[in-house]
Amino acid sequence: AVAGFTRPFSHQAQAIKLALAGKHVCLATETASGKTLAYVVPIASTAARDPAPRALVLYPTKALAWDQFENIRRIALALREQGIMLTGGKYDGDTDADNKAAIRANKPNIIFTNPDELHFGILRFHEKWADLFASLRYVVLDELHAYSGFFGSNVALILRRLRQLCRRYGSNPTFIAASATVENAAQHARAITGLEHVVIDESGAGVGHREVFLLALPAARTATSTGLAVALATVGLQSIIFCNSRVRVEHLGERLR
Repeated sequence: AVAGFTRPFSHQAQAIKLALAGKHVCLATETASGKTLAYVVPIASTAARDPAPRALVLYPTKALAWDQFENIRRIALALREQGIMLTGGKYDGDTDADNKAAIRANKPNIIFTNPDELHFGILRFHEKWADLFASLRYVVLDELHAYSGFFGSNVALILRRLRQLCRRYGSNPTFIAASATVENAAQHARAITGLEHVVIDESGAGVGHREVFLLALPAARTATSTGLAVALATVGLQSIIFCNSRVRVEHLGERLR
């Protein structure tokens, strides 16, 4: 059992089994289908047997890394009650020099970062990270669909450099990719990592009744979105509003408050 989960969904179980067997996996199931657990369990299972193997978890943005870091920290606390020590550290441009030095010294099981920091802060100082490259067991690419265009091309080159250094230091990590919206998952995962992945795209998670409404919004989209959110909250329904910029999110948040 992990953090209260005793029976994984079929797609989670399949991904966990493949990853533990050393197969590269691309989990392309819908939003909120539990993809995070599918890559945390192999890492935790490996750490339970041997604390030395390490994992590198990449997110396209620092905000996503923060969000998932908190989620996985809660799982780690639950695991600790079962005697499994799973440690992590967030290493990116917002991490100060003292904390970065502490992460390198403490050697956590999981390092949360992004491609930019991997390139500038880890790969080019690989001598300082020799223990990581020598014991790297898993590389997780969450939000795989974000790596497209010029950004995706750059990330693909960074990952090839990562794999080259792993070979130099004697490791051969298993790659686990995850996305709810990736198109042509097998081809995209291969283009980004240079590796063949087993694609899991059928979710075993239960899905409740859904109704989809498409609204032709007027020019005042923010005002309309605010009104909809308030109306939903008034009748006790939760809602998520997606915006195309952080500034718009903050503006909408102020209007809602």
